[in-house]
Amino acid sequence: MTDVCSRQAGTNGRQKITKNEKKNYKVTAATPIAVVVVVVVVVVVVVVVVVVVVVVVVVVVVVVVVVVVEVVLAI
Repeated sequence: MTDVCSRQAGTNGRQKITKNEKKNYKVTAATPIAVVVVVVVVVVVVVVVVVVVVVVVVVVVVVVVVVVVEVVLAI
């Protein structure tokens, strides 16, 4: 199978599209919904991870501040 990326970049020049590639093009043309779903899932996962990281950082900062304040007040 020829490299689709290199064909799009124009490095291979003009070539005939084989039947298999026509099938692939039909499949890729018929599945933007799947691509959108994958992108949405990835974005949701990234957002969840970022939120979890932010929450953990905030909790750590609050704990550190409380400990520092207690130590300072104890002195």
